Amino acid sequence: MLKALLTDRFHLAAHTEMRAHEVYILTVAKTGLKVKESAAADTTMTNRMGTGHMNLHKTSMRRLADFLSGEVLKMSERIDMTNLKGIYDVTLDWSAEEALNPEKPSLFTAVTEQLGLKLEIPVIDRAEKPSEN
Repeated sequence: MLKALLTDRFHLAAHTEMRAHEVYILTVAKTGLKVKESAAADTTMTNRMGTGHMNLHKTSMRRLADFLSGEVLKMSERIDMTNLKGIYDVTLDWSAEEALNPEKPSLFTAVTEQLGLKLEIPVIDRAEKPSEN
C-alpha cells in the first residue's frame, strides 16, 4: 500500500535486489567467555582505541559488536548473538597487519583467545520462494 502511494503521489520508481555483503555474528566461543564483568561501584564508561588495540570500560556486548564491526572491520552490519546482558571491561590486542607484526594474532584469533568470543560470517547455502498458503 505504501509503495503504491509513493509511486502514485511522488512517481517513485524503486526495486529490491539481493546484494552480497559480509555480516559478522558475535558469539561466545566454545572455550567460554574470558572477559570479566565491570565492578559495580564505578559507572564511568571509557573507550580507548588505537591500531591493533582496544580498551572498552563498562561496555555491553552489543556495543563491543558495534566497535568491532564499525571501527575495526569498517562494516555496517553486526549481530550480537552472545545473549550476554552484563557490562564488561574489554581489552583486546591484535595485529592490524599480520605481515608487519607477526607476534600479535589476527583480529579473529585475538577475539577468540583473549575474549572467549567468536566472530563468524553466516553463509546461506540455499533459499527458495515460500509455497503458497
